[in-house]
Amino acid sequence: MRLRRRSLDSYIQYIGRYILQLIAYFSQAVNTMNMNGISTHGTSSALYDAHFHPADIRISKEIPSILQDMIQSGIRGCVANATGEHDWDAVLEIASAHAWIRPAIGIHPWWAAGAGNGWYRKWIQLLDEHPGCLIGEIGLDLAMRDPDIHAQREVFRLQMSEAAIRRIPATIHCIRAWKELHEEMKTFLPLESGFLLHSFNGPSESIESWTNAGAYFSVSACEAGSYNPSRIRLLKQIPFERLLIETDAPNRPPPEACSTHPLFDRDTGKRIHHPADLHAALAWLSQILGLPESELAPGLASNYFSLFGHQNAPRLNP
Repeated sequence: MRLRRRSLDSYIQYIGRYILQLIAYFSQAVNTMNMNGISTHGTSSALYDAHFHPADIRISKEIPSILQDMIQSGIRGCVANATGEHDWDAVLEIASAHAWIRPAIGIHPWWAAGAGNGWYRKWIQLLDEHPGCLIGEIGLDLAMRDPDIHAQREVFRLQMSEAAIRRIPATIHCIRAWKELHEEMKTFLPLESGFLLHSFNGPSESIESWTNAGAYFSVSACEAGSYNPSRIRLLKQIPFERLLIETDAPNRPPPEACSTHPLFDRDTGKRIHHPADLHAALAWLSQILGLPESELAPGLASNYFSLFGHQNAPRLNP
């Protein structure tokens, strides 16, 4: 069932919040363009990363140079996801300094069971204080060790409800919990604001129903060079107008042969994902879908704007 219509007072408050979002967006965008000369419009070769983690401890100390690498590689927009209370402030701080970065804050299912008593109050306060902020990374995961699915569902339900009320796109992580995810979301579907099923790995037969519910689907650069027939069939079932690319950096790097920006964890020496390697996802999809990169990139950019809006500009979905 759909959410009940808001009262007139609530709707007026919503319009007021939207106006504040517009003011914040234009102020931030102008300041950032004056600082570094980055265009917010991009070109036909501009790329947009639907999901990465700049506050991850493995790359957070090198973020200034990493962001510069991203710009030089043609990335003109991205969604920076937090995973819990520990990195909300860092993600918001990074995004506040760069108008081309869209922040998203939430509780990842891995951290749901350990969420503090006051997390929800703080989260709501930050959403109120940062117009244009998205919601993510949230979701359900039954593949993790000893999953507390009850805690995950409770935390997810609160966040998804707020996403529906505020009409904010949410970025959703789901592994081996597709039945549970649908059970939690069916109250809110379809969502006019849309939502992202990040690094989609769900059953192919569910794609149509998720699309009708408002879903977008992202694929990761880590899959570059993989030509598993069943995976290719699944990707070809996703409507092109709902397809996005991501890095999920610093997680799951692409094969070395597909990487132009090698990066290593300073503590462990292991390869990690540099977000400037987003082009690997574009090149891979170009081969799979049989589309030249020059045609594919603008289409993916259009999908990014359709879901997330232009940079930090909020969308009005009354």
